[in-house]
Amino acid sequence: MIKEIIQYPNVMSLEFGGPVRHFDASLLEIIQDLKDTIEANNLNALAAFQIGSPLAVIVIKQNEDFLEIINPVIIKREGTITPTETTAYFPSLSATTKRYEKIKVMYEDRNAKQQFLSAEGDLAITIQR
Repeated sequence: MIKEIIQYPNVMSLEFGGPVRHFDASLLEIIQDLKDTIEANNLNALAAFQIGSPLAVIVIKQNEDFLEIINPVIIKREGTITPTETTAYFPSLSATTKRYEKIKVMYEDRNAKQQFLSAEGDLAITIQR
């Protein structure tokens, strides 16, 4: 289901990013809501807190596929870059930020299986946002 994206001046909850403990139908529903909302708004990624869920879930669109990242933890970082970024929270603004150039992320997939991902460039920036 397409969800409303929280935008300024609405304040996002400070209780976001809570770990997923139950890999069940409600988690799959949140993942599908993120995918539907990404498609409807022509975005490349969205985190669950941006649609009002407190769970640590990120969905990233890669061509026609989606990368589902649950309970991410950056375990390795290298270098720094200063990309200019935009966010759905401030839809008409952009800002130059500081990010790691390369990262390695430990996360879980939708089946609660631990995964590792090495990322650089645009994918690394997107995960860090």
